[in-house]
This record gives sequence, C-alpha cells and structure tokens, in this order.
Amino acid sequence: RSAAGAQPSVHDELLNRLATTGPLQAGMPGGAMGGAPATAHAGGGQGMAGAQGFAGGPGMVGAQGGPGLAQGGAAQSPPGAVGPGGRFAGIGGEVTFGGFGYGPSVAVMPTLEQAYHTAHAQLALRRQLAPDLAATPVPDGATYSTAQLAHGLTGLQRALLEEADPKLFDAEEIKERLAATLAAEGLGGRAIGQAESDAIEVIVGLFEALLRDSMLADFSKSQLKRLQPSVHRAALLDEDFFASTHHPLRQLLNRISLLRQEQGPEWQQLSDRVRGLLDGINHDPQAGPEAVQPVVSELDDIIREQRRRYESNVQQVIAGCNEQQAMLRERREKSGAKPGESTSSQQPLPPEWNRWLNRSKALRVGERMLMNAGGRQPVPVTLVWIGEELNPYVFVDPRGAKVSTLTLQQVAMYLRRGLLKPQPDDGAAAVDRALFGVVNRFHEQVVEQAHHDTLTGLLNRKSFMHALEERLPATAQADAGTVLCQIAIDNLKLINEQHGLRAGDAILRRVAETLRTRYGRKPVTLGRLGGGEIALYWERGGLQAAYKDVQELCATLNLIESMHEGDALPLKCVAGLMAVEDGAVKPVELLNAVGEACLTARGQHDKPVYIAGADHAHRKQLAQLMGYVAKAIEKDRLALLYQEVRAQGRNGAPAAFVVVSAEDRNGKLVPPTLFSQAAAASDRAYDIDVWALKHTLGWMATHEDAVERFSAFIVPLSHAALASESLANTIIAELMQTAVPPSKVCFEIADKDAVTKLAETADLVNTLREFGCQFILGNFGGARTNYEYLKELAVDYVSIQQDFIDDARQNQKDFALAKSMNELIHFMGKATIARQTAEAGVAELVKELGIDFIHDQTRATRLVLGSTGP
Repeated sequence: RSAAGAQPSVHDELLNRLATTGPLQAGMPGGAMGGAPATAHAGGGQGMAGAQGFAGGPGMVGAQGGPGLAQGGAAQSPPGAVGPGGRFAGIGGEVTFGGFGYGPSVAVMPTLEQAYHTAHAQLALRRQLAPDLAATPVPDGATYSTAQLAHGLTGLQRALLEEADPKLFDAEEIKERLAATLAAEGLGGRAIGQAESDAIEVIVGLFEALLRDSMLADFSKSQLKRLQPSVHRAALLDEDFFASTHHPLRQLLNRISLLRQEQGPEWQQLSDRVRGLLDGINHDPQAGPEAVQPVVSELDDIIREQRRRYESNVQQVIAGCNEQQAMLRERREKSGAKPGESTSSQQPLPPEWNRWLNRSKALRVGERMLMNAGGRQPVPVTLVWIGEELNPYVFVDPRGAKVSTLTLQQVAMYLRRGLLKPQPDDGAAAVDRALFGVVNRFHEQVVEQAHHDTLTGLLNRKSFMHALEERLPATAQADAGTVLCQIAIDNLKLINEQHGLRAGDAILRRVAETLRTRYGRKPVTLGRLGGGEIALYWERGGLQAAYKDVQELCATLNLIESMHEGDALPLKCVAGLMAVEDGAVKPVELLNAVGEACLTARGQHDKPVYIAGADHAHRKQLAQLMGYVAKAIEKDRLALLYQEVRAQGRNGAPAAFVVVSAEDRNGKLVPPTLFSQAAAASDRAYDIDVWALKHTLGWMATHEDAVERFSAFIVPLSHAALASESLANTIIAELMQTAVPPSKVCFEIADKDAVTKLAETADLVNTLREFGCQFILGNFGGARTNYEYLKELAVDYVSIQQDFIDDARQNQKDFALAKSMNELIHFMGKATIARQTAEAGVAELVKELGIDFIHDQTRATRLVLGSTGP
C-alpha cells in the first residue's frame, strides 16, 4: 500500500515525462506537460465510485471517465465545439438517435481557443446589459493598432523588473497604462478597439484563475505575475497563443505552475535563478516566442531537480512508516493480540457515517488532495502510505515532507466536513485547469447584472424567487424560523406625481441603502419585487423576532422624506409577513400570500404590519394531495406517463421523460405537475421514484418494438431519493434484473438537490455512468453566481431553468442570462435542454439561444402497463 509500488499521481507522471523526454515537442497530444494521458487512480481507480460500495468499479478515470462516456461515437466532436450557425457540435450520437441517448464526450479538456470564443460571446452579452462597460465608440482609424498596443506594454514589462512580488493588474489598469504610455509617445487621442479590449479581459481572467488555483505554490504565483505583459502581448500579436497548446509562452506558464516552494539556502539560489530567467524575457520585450524556449528548457532542469528531492523525501517518509509498522506488528505478536482486535464494543454505525468510511477506504496511494479545502490556506497533499488495517493514512506536502498522519476515522470526518478534498488526476496543466475559471468569471458578471435591479442594486423579482427557493427548508418544520416579508411604500405613486420620477427613484435608492446598512451580512435576503415593493426573507430567527424587526424597519423608513421646492413628503410603509415551514409551496405562492397580507395592512391605520396565515388555498390543496399519495401507492392507483424531449433542428427519435401521476376515486388523472409537487413534498417521495423506475424498466422490457421509438427514457430523482443510502444499490439491482440496456436510461437530478449533496451526487453519477446510464442536471440557473461545482458532476445534459426561457422574448436580462448559461454549459462539454410549457412555444427562441433539446411539457401520454404500446 506504500507509494513505492503505487501508480504515480498525474503531477508526478508529468514530471517523469519531463525527466525522460525533456521539453514539450510540437505535435504531442494534450499540451499538458508532454500530453500526459488522463490516468486512473492506483489500485483500480475505485476512488469516488467505490465509496458507494460496489467492488471492482473503476470509478473516476481521467477527467470524468468510465464506460458509457463516449458511447455511440460521442467522442467524435470535442466538447464545447461550435458547429455552423453557432450550434453545439459536441453530441456524437446524432447518427443513431438524433442526438439524445448518447451524451457528449466530457473526457477531453476544452482548449484556450474555445475559452476565448466563449468568453468573447459572454463579454458581448455583458455589454448588452451594461453598455457603459463597452469600449468607447470611435471613428474608423481612431483606434490603436495591435502593434502599437504591444509596444505600449514595453513600459509595463520593464517596470516589473523592479518588483519583488508584482501585483495582478486588472483590465482597466492595463488599459490606462497603455493609454498613458502611448500618449507620452505622441499617440494620444486614440482608443483601444473592442476586440483588443476583449483580449485583455480574457488574459486578466486567465491570470485570476491561475492565482486562485490551490495546487500552485505561492512562489509560482508570484513568478506568473511577472509574465503579465508578455502574455498580453502574445494574445494581441500571436494567433498561435490561443490556438496552439504548444506555444512556448503557454509551455512557460505551465512550467512555472509546476515549481515547488522549498526551504534553505539552496532554495534562495534556485528562486533567484528562476527570477533571472523571467527578467531576461522582460528585458527584451521585442523578442519572439523562440526566445522563450531556452527558458522552458532551463525550467525543465529545475523541475527535474525538484522531483529528485521530492522522491527522496517521500522514500524517507515511507521507510519511516514501514519501520514503525514493523515495530507495531512485532509488539502485537508478542502480546498475542490479533490484527483488528479491539477491547471496545462494536456499536453499529449510522448509515451516513458508513458512507464516509467507505469513501475513505476507497482512497488510493498516490491520490492528490487539498487539505484545509475551502479555508484561507489550503495545502496540496499527496497520500503516500496507508497502514495495515487502513490505519494510519500518511500525507506529504509538495516538497515530499510528511504533513499529516490521520486515522481512518479522521479521514472520514475531514472528507465529510470538506476539509479534505480529492483533486481529479485528469492530466490537465495549469492553463487548462484555469479555462473554466476564465469562462465562469464572465458568466458571473452576466449573472450579477441580470439578477439585480438596476435602480436599487437589490435582487430583482425573479432572482429573489430563485434565491427564496434555494433557501427554503427542505422538510416541514413548524419551528424552522424562516420568515418572508413584503414591504410596500404606500405613497410612492403620490411622490412620483407630486415630486417627479427622479424623486421617487432617489427614495428607492435610499430605501435600498438603508436595508443594506441594517442587515449587512446577516442571513437576510433582500429583493425589489417591482414598483415600491421590497421583499425580505429571514433564514432563521422566527416570526416573533421578524415581526419586531419589521415594525422597527417601517418606523425607520417612514423617517425618509422626499423634498421638492421646500415641501417634505415622508414615506408611508406597510408590510405583510408570514412564517415559512418548508419548500412545499412554491415561491410565487408565498409571495402572493405576503402580498395579500400587505394589502390587508393598508387597511389597518394603527398597525402597519399584518401577519398572514400559513394555511392559504394552495397549501391546503397540496396538503390534501400529499395525504392522497400514500393511498395511491397502497391502492395501486399510480399512473406512468411520458413527455417528449426532442432534438432542436434535427430529425431523430425523441426521448421519453417519465412522469408519475395518479387516478382519483373516479378514475380521472390528477394533473401530473400538481401530483409531482405533492409527491416530492410527501414522505413517500422515494417510494414514488422506485415505483417509476421499476415500472419504466418493466414497460421497456415488455415493449421492445415500442422502445425503439425512443432514444432514451428519463427518470427524475427526488431530493428524498438522493438522501437515501440505498438509492444506487436499488437502481443497479433493478437494471440487472431486466434486459433493458442501461444506455437507454437517463436520470434527472435537480440542480438545487445536487448542490445540497454534491459529494454524494457525484458518487452516484460516476457509479451509474459506469453501467452506461446518463444524467441530466435539471432546473439549472438559480440564485448562485459561481458554477465551479459543474466540474465535479459528470452529467451529460443540463436543463436550463424554465422561467428564463419563458421570459427571454420580453426581457433582455433573461435572454442574456439564458444565452450565457448555454455558452457556459457547452464549454463544459454538455448539451442543453429547454422546457416548453403550455403557455409558450419556444422552438424559434431555443434556436436563437443555441439550445440543443426541447422538453415539451404541453402534453403527457400514458404508458399503459401490460399493453402493446404507449
């Protein structure tokens, strides 16, 4: 179990390639330090998938591997590739099933060129939402040429020679320095063109992502910053920089990222040597890419030296561990104790704890991890030794020095708390790892602009509803402590009429500022619902505390006055609020309830705050239906239906999205949407999911000819199913009991549920993908702004949240946000789905957005069990 006989980590494999092949050679695949292939974990690579307890499962292979990853020729198109007319071309099963049923390959890393084009599209969307961010329009011939801009970077390059630890320049500072330098040389009065401005933004994003990479040493990050002007220069002048993974400057960035920080007098000499090499590049700004190659070669020598020291240190750690283990074994044999014998009574462990113990047992020597992940100072570590009986686990830092010795139980606890996080050994060099960060940065900016009200800076109505849905308690809790409130400025219309719209806008900005000052970083979500209506959501504290808080807040807001020609008009605020027990009732219904409470408060002259009851009409209807769910199961009244998911703009068999409903006492079907909502909120949600899976597979097994009419059958999984320890075992058992090909089965997991249990969801996805199943991440695009978690989920498709699609025709922000989501998802190598409701046809809009599939929810067809067809 020691590192001596284990497969090396990808990091060490890359270094080993350097030791045997020297500098990167043109034409080698991958461009990641010699094109090292994605490497499976040692010991069969059980890793993440093994945590579910399936022996022999190959787990995560490469980036997101496992059989079924590129079925049906899915690897024919690179992820994120854009076909004619901007269409996504990363779906390889098109020949057989019109695109669905065989997911796009996600094993191949996207390229910097793809990142640049995706980021460029997102920058255009950002300018649409915030025109002030666009470059100043200038007449033809009044912009700097790329050669002039490259020359303007010379001063910045030479300035970095004096800096011990250079700063990271943002895009605006780069542009200002360029303009100042060129103006000093008599080239003032011109502007930076939009294309050049975008290139600068992309490179700044690249450096930001590199500097956030926890796997890089601080010394590496400091040296990377010395290359900022050189990389900007290459991006402006050299087309190969974005297109070629073998560009010398790209290689240089990756080599610097591999440098390990060391200690002692020799390290000072080594760091001075590295700085001297990079200063040489900055001394000669006009030098071409060929001048960089000798620096790359010298860094190869340094990296080889560091590798030898690392290996020597690791061997010393292993030798010490082996010696210590031998002593313990000898002591145990003398005492007559048997291996694994314990004097303490063995108590049964909770299922949740077993999950994390299994995950710990699945770790293999050579795995790279982050210690203190999510903290201020995460430390890259490598597991180099595991003792007999899985105790202890020994980790070393990037220098090969022992940094931590943990028991199996400690490893399980650290994994559970997120303090210890496995890092995928996908063979990606630093620049390639940074690409998603570049694209995500610009998507975050689009999201930020689209989510917030332009006037107040608060969340707009739709975004507040999404945030509310994300934060609602998952299960019914009478003492959940969550409270929703709506405050209305009752006389805003009068202020607008008497003092003008500007005065009303100024009032709203002051109200928003008062709210931000009052709540700061408290767990209170703020939003503007429209007009003079403001929403607040307390995640904890309870109704009584919120009621008192709202009374004080209304009193404070009522002191704000609108002044016009000496006339003062104070605000008059009223509020409605209610306790929220769970997420069973949708946000729109909750807002309607507090809106009605707000109207009631207007009629109470002495009490401007009114508390709404929790039992409004929709909740009563839902509660009645939740009670019927169990009866429907027991009396066999459940019904299996499907809705079609069709490829946009292509012929081929549709996929069948499975929907469960029930017959009422009169044999009439309950509306599927209402029944699904009730089932998900009930305590029988998991049973409904299992019923749907069993009967879907059963129908497929007995209707082979009819099955050929569909490219895949999609079964949604509820929050309760994901929380079940037995879910993966149950699904695999059902798959093995029928002759149904797993490649015909696809599961949908809601984005909110996936994020809530990210590690468990990743395990489930990786395990079932090995059997050939596929996955959809559903209802994507809520209140979050960072989508880094997408890299951890090997889903094939992503369904964009429906309301963005429905409103994209009328709302520029929704259109931009849906378009940006589509770009981000395609860049990740996944296909996109839009839902079509009865109220709105979306075919033309979906085509304009570039979305791949339409989920038609306008009709559901019954799959009659025991019949010859649907």
